[in-house]
Amino acid sequence: MKKIVLLLFLAASGTCIGQVNLNLGLRAYYPFSGNANDISGNNNNAVFNNAALTADRFGNPASAYHFNGANTYIRVPNSPSLNPGNKLSLCAWVRPTGFYAGNCHGNSVIMKGNTGATPGRYLMWYDDNAGTNGINCTGAPVNPNVQNFYGEAAFTPPPGYTPYIQTGQWYSVVITYDGTTARLYINCQLKYNGPQGSLTFGNSDDLFIGALNNVSFPYWVNGDIDEVRIYDRALTSDEVNVLGDCSLINATSISGIINTYTPVLALNPCDNKLTVEDGSTFNTGDTVLMIQMKGAVIDSTNTASFGNITDYKNAGNYEFNYVKSRAGNVIELKNQLLRQYDIPVGRVQLVRVPYYNSVTITDTLTCLPWDGVKGGVL
Repeated sequence: MKKIVLLLFLAASGTCIGQVNLNLGLRAYYPFSGNANDISGNNNNAVFNNAALTADRFGNPASAYHFNGANTYIRVPNSPSLNPGNKLSLCAWVRPTGFYAGNCHGNSVIMKGNTGATPGRYLMWYDDNAGTNGINCTGAPVNPNVQNFYGEAAFTPPPGYTPYIQTGQWYSVVITYDGTTARLYINCQLKYNGPQGSLTFGNSDDLFIGALNNVSFPYWVNGDIDEVRIYDRALTSDEVNVLGDCSLINATSISGIINTYTPVLALNPCDNKLTVEDGSTFNTGDTVLMIQMKGAVIDSTNTASFGNITDYKNAGNYEFNYVKSRAGNVIELKNQLLRQYDIPVGRVQLVRVPYYNSVTITDTLTCLPWDGVKGGVL
């Protein structure tokens, strides 16, 4: 698996859901699961790829690409969807195994633009520039001890941030620009946050992963790259945490009851607050799933259309969110709901969603029996 997936089994319904939605504004997504295809739906597939498949950060074989630091790269043709406009997020998992020692010492993870001066360019990159106070283009030898990631308009001034990059380690790297501010996150930690002038991301160049399309400055990556994503918006810190596996609970063992769900009684869309039957198991910061389980109108006439659904009435709608605050049985959500729900006829449920980074099941997992206000979830 490319991502840890949590399966939620609602005991009362038999429904199974297992995803977190990070598709909003997604222009390209390369999970590198055996190939360099884009699965965002925009068909930004690679037309050249001589990198070698390797294991990802979880040890799954053929689930990331290794670049040899000499002549390997992935090339994706230019397309309108790769020119996102005035907002941007670049995301990748990167495991350096060495550092480019050629002129200027660059290591180009993602680049659209054939030089650092291409109008409308965007990039994700690492080098020793900040750590050496800008002498990396003067013929000085590469310094492997002061390497930093950075991106377009997200450059940490000298002496750079710490800890510096260590070879052989996986890093979650996210660069965002919201139209006014650039941010750089390393392993979910904000390393740079600064105002920037107006930027526009778009040009006619192809997208390169693992190198720069420039003979004089190829900036070959020596290491592994995985989970490359490009967005036309700035990701939130919560989304960065999900991509960086930082929202996961570092549990070592679990058993018995690990979760519950409760019916939603009312929704106030003006203040984004829910009233639930029993809010006692929900805490600020929890990831939650809201899902409508019932409410569809089914043809019950004695005709050939018997059993057909004539009106879904929002049945099946669901989305993930976060708990911003809780006061008794009133829960305020962090993000505005995107879908409509038929409350209370539709039997809408709010489910607390636990995540685990590494877990051992030491005994049977069980569902909490329905007690009239809450029930069991696996």
